[in-house]
Amino acid sequence: MAITETHLTHEINHPAKYTFEKVILTLVVITIIEVLVSLDFPENLRALQITILMILAIIKAALVVAFFMHVKYEKRPLALTLMIFGFPLSLSIPLVVLTVYDYLFYY
Repeated sequence: MAITETHLTHEINHPAKYTFEKVILTLVVITIIEVLVSLDFPENLRALQITILMILAIIKAALVVAFFMHVKYEKRPLALTLMIFGFPLSLSIPLVVLTVYDYLFYY
């Protein structure tokens, strides 16, 4: 297989090793924050706790998709499509689960 210009361009745009190390460190820090938020939170602020945990989970998911699935380095139309359709889908799934949970256990 011959090396074309697109192959060379793809190799140049590949992230450096320290980029992945920074992403992993960021994921670890966010995970530690999630554990601390879930351990000790007042009962009357449970909705705030769930909101914080969902926001942190979405940030972690976005980092994993962007860097480890190499979406950040894809062509713009693919990345834009994933952001337009994937992000609302990732928000809707927890909302559906919470709605079903609320319906089953509180009604």
